[in-house]
Amino acid sequence: MLSCSVQNKKTVIIEEISYKGTEHFKVRTSNATYYLEKQSGGFSGILDMNGTDWIQFRKSDSASVPRSADSDFRGLPNLVHGGEQGGVGHPGFDQCISKKTNDSTISVTSKSGKYAFDWIFSPESAILIIQKADTMRNYWFLYEGPIAGKYNPATHMIFTNEGYHSEKPDIIKGDYIHGLFKWICLGDENYDQLLLLKHEIPDTLTDVIMYMGNSGAWDESGDGMVVAGFGRNPDHTPLMKTVPNTFSVRFIEKTGKTPGDIFSQIESEGER
Repeated sequence: MLSCSVQNKKTVIIEEISYKGTEHFKVRTSNATYYLEKQSGGFSGILDMNGTDWIQFRKSDSASVPRSADSDFRGLPNLVHGGEQGGVGHPGFDQCISKKTNDSTISVTSKSGKYAFDWIFSPESAILIIQKADTMRNYWFLYEGPIAGKYNPATHMIFTNEGYHSEKPDIIKGDYIHGLFKWICLGDENYDQLLLLKHEIPDTLTDVIMYMGNSGAWDESGDGMVVAGFGRNPDHTPLMKTVPNTFSVRFIEKTGKTPGDIFSQIESEGER
């Protein structure tokens, strides 16, 4: 029994490192490695078991639309955008203080004291619990990054609990996929891992998915990202106020070959 207990504890390892110019927690689990920036409480990198980074945040000289779709805009959960609180949960901003509180938990508080959330890690997933939020404004939960580590919308695959989405919505053109999603799952036709984002406390607020290329239309850009998340209107308005609120992030191995088979696999995973 003792050996099993010791082994279980080792499946989540949290260490402090310098990464991309700022202080981070590096969290290693059995199926992912997370880079959590201390000063923002957001992930600047999430690597799957193959070592592929699905975020690839980097700081540029100046952020701008749409150029920074390949750099500054990337991250997760990117909770707060704009205003004095802008950057809470978003890498590249200095809005928060993050502390390891036990062997599997990192607690984050904003310097303003208006936001508090915990990241709880298990061998399979990272769970975000929002404990406190500014009562005077809304937030959202977003993944912004390159699916499977590459910006290649032509082969990307998008699934929600509503089914398989073949559309390639372009934020620059005002296109989007929207609905009431319990979960969003992203992958690529030529890659064996899927990223599953789940809202553990479903609501009736709009959720969206769209592409942003770094030089214009998605199919004319050499790089960019997908914007996928919960509690965001197509007009880019945050909608959520709920506290507490819970979300999870995890990779699953793709076993299906067709969109229908893959959807069935994800649906069973999403209901866990």
